[in-house]
Amino acid sequence: MTVAMQVGKGTLYVNAVNKDNKAIPFALVTVYSTLTNGKIGASYTDANGSFSIETKADKEVYVSAA
Repeated sequence: MTVAMQVGKGTLYVNAVNKDNKAIPFALVTVYSTLTNGKIGASYTDANGSFSIETKADKEVYVSAA
């Protein structure tokens, strides 16, 4: 017997803010896997400092913004 497990997708939402808690518009956000340190994806925040990315729900990630 073969059992196949399908992992669904999830959406990661990021709001980039500075030390004064003000939005950072158009910041480059990179999402990395905590397991491999490999890059999962990258894009820029919008004018409100918001960013989202869809990925498999079984990932543990960390985010870098510049």
